[in-house]
Amino acid sequence: MLSIIVVTYNRKILLNECLNSILSQDFEGKFEVIIIDNGSCDGTEEFLKNIPERKIKFISNKSRLDLASCKTLGINASSGEIIAFTDDDCRVAKDWLKTIESSLVNRDVVGGPVLALPGTKFPRWWSDSLHWLIGINLKPNRKSLPLGSNIAFKKHALLKTEENKTSNSSINTLLPPYAEDNCRVKRALACGFSMSINQKMTVYHHVPKERLTIAYLIKRSYDEGVAWAGYEEKLSNLFFCLAALPYNLVRLLISLDMNRFFYLISNFSYILNYIKKLLLK
Repeated sequence: MLSIIVVTYNRKILLNECLNSILSQDFEGKFEVIIIDNGSCDGTEEFLKNIPERKIKFISNKSRLDLASCKTLGINASSGEIIAFTDDDCRVAKDWLKTIESSLVNRDVVGGPVLALPGTKFPRWWSDSLHWLIGINLKPNRKSLPLGSNIAFKKHALLKTEENKTSNSSINTLLPPYAEDNCRVKRALACGFSMSINQKMTVYHHVPKERLTIAYLIKRSYDEGVAWAGYEEKLSNLFFCLAALPYNLVRLLISLDMNRFFYLISNFSYILNYIKKLLLK
């Protein structure tokens, strides 16, 4: 049995497309889909109540919770030996569940690439180096960890990481979504669980036009620094970011790679928020 957990908020149309991609899987095994409606006000709850599919369970939050808490609700309600995560604005490949099941025979965690939905039109100035800012990861690895929109765990491994999250006081459960992704995978690796990457385990991410703007990328870069400061409080990271500021500035001036500009914002944001946390202690 596999359990797929999806957190949603005011994305009824995209959620329907996501569910269709899951329910039409080329997969003979048993699976369930657990939807956590995080306080939507666009009719999502009514939409879910009217779906006749027995494989779908849903949990309705009357008030919004952070993403980590929503996923914990889904984990607690799951029946599967394998727990997979994707997002409400994603569509999974036809053999997604089959690939997950085969990949976890000898591993505890598996992740795969997250691609832009076919037909996505990027601005002319866009480069692949900016994909990390919009939830795209073409080639995940140990350095560029799999995203929460395409990751699966053996349940025993996931429960162990959930137990250990409270033992690390540096992890803030109110982190932005992308930090929550990294925290969960990092905890699993820290516990000694094995991870594999399967390039055939593919998820396609809907990227709205408003995310393909300079203004959004600047905000997203700043939030990355906030998130990192929320769960990585080592003094060595502060020195790393201080050193990275001039390095990325030089790289920006030499290569004119826009990605270095957004790295600069993330570095500065981390330094600023790290110092702010020190002053508030």
